[in-house]
Amino acid sequence: MNTLIDGADGLVLAAETAIGEYPVQCVRMIQGLIHQYEGRQSFPQQAATPPSSGLITPHGGRLVAHILNDYDMADLKELPALEVDKYEITDIYQLAVGAYSPLSGFMDREELESVLDKNRLPGGSVWTMPILLQLPEINLNGVSRGETIALTSNGEIQALIKASDCYSFDLHKLANRWFGTADIAHPGVARLLAGTGRFLAGQIEMLSGSYLRHQPYELSPRQTRLLFDHLLWERVV
Repeated sequence: MNTLIDGADGLVLAAETAIGEYPVQCVRMIQGLIHQYEGRQSFPQQAATPPSSGLITPHGGRLVAHILNDYDMADLKELPALEVDKYEITDIYQLAVGAYSPLSGFMDREELESVLDKNRLPGGSVWTMPILLQLPEINLNGVSRGETIALTSNGEIQALIKASDCYSFDLHKLANRWFGTADIAHPGVARLLAGTGRFLAGQIEMLSGSYLRHQPYELSPRQTRLLFDHLLWERVV
């Protein structure tokens, strides 16, 4: 890419690459880089889908990415903290890397009602699964809108949430509308009813250190789409 930026008219494969086991794939990668370069002048560099790509736009029209790189751990330790379990950590990770795009955080009441009633987010995007953060029995009795809270696992800060809503919801009604039953033989119902009826909504930012430790071999949606584009894939399920 830098070679093209410096004014090269084209790119070629080195001899040892051209006679390797994957010359066609290498040429496709080069083509993908050229196509990405050709559109970079008129489109932002951080576009979720390069202009030459045959890929559709991300679900909901935007690809979320909320990984916090610049932070002072000493300052973060001064924030109010909320301990989360392994299931919530999984949701936090998926929200932060954009796997749940266009969601950028845990759902507020309006989003939850829309998903339960219409299987859509308020903006119209199809969405069938509530993504919720249940509050514990004690802790965060008074959460102010806009307040930043540290989310911890085993006492270690994993992410931050900027509170946008703190609300209550009847758990049995929620279970019936969500799972179609309030029977605790259903594992999802059992886990929901084991918690409280208080929920915290807000945008998530995952600390880069936690993100890198979480899944070191897993590509993010942004990385995956970039790879699809370089390989010139146009039909992806």
